[in-house]
Amino acid sequence: RDWSSDVALPILRTTGLAQNRLAAEQGILFVVRSVEASYLRPAVLDDTLDVVTTLDKLGRASLDFAQQVRRDGQTLFEARIGIACVDRNSMRPTPIPSAVRAQLASLV
Repeated sequence: RDWSSDVALPILRTTGLAQNRLAAEQGILFVVRSVEASYLRPAVLDDTLDVVTTLDKLGRASLDFAQQVRRDGQTLFEARIGIACVDRNSMRPTPIPSAVRAQLASLV
């Protein structure tokens, strides 16, 4: 299971972009299209970790998130999560609607 996208996708909700609402009102979904991960240092059970996720790129039909997991300021893990905007019926890539793009722009 990829927990990186479990952290990245809730960020969309902070801008009011819930998947069920996007599907019903805009006819789109956001789906994970890629994950690149680099494990730099180990973490152990009971470590207190900070997860920092930022919207790195807002494309025509995609989003790229950058993510770091840190312990005491030291980076343990880095990832890039690619998210595609797809038509809810065909599941084919589709441009991000302008109203949705405006909400996402606040994250860049």
